Amino acid sequence: MSVKCKGCGHNDNYPVRPEPQALSVEDDPDSGLPYFLSFAVGRHVLWARNIAHLDLIEAYVNATLRERALEPVKMTQLARLPAWIKYAANREILRKAIKSLRARAARADLT
Repeated sequence: MSVKCKGCGHNDNYPVRPEPQALSVEDDPDSGLPYFLSFAVGRHVLWARNIAHLDLIEAYVNATLRERALEPVKMTQLARLPAWIKYAANREILRKAIKSLRARAARADLT
């Protein structure tokens, strides 16, 4: 798959991995490429598909009250977040990672 930079016009080729089982969680299932908005946090990777997804993660990390529905319903996107993102002890490092991802997005004019 050929990918072109919007800023400088540089072209590069990346192999596409069509087998879904070969993809890791941090890879875009459509292209097989790692997410652009990804940041190593210890032995984990915080990633977001786009700015709206990053906004959602940031709102969850910054929330002081996290309520659950009384009736069992389908799991929400936030309920499926990995446990390490949900731990209160990781909130400060996650805020720093989100800030870094926002800076990367701004440099790439994704905002």
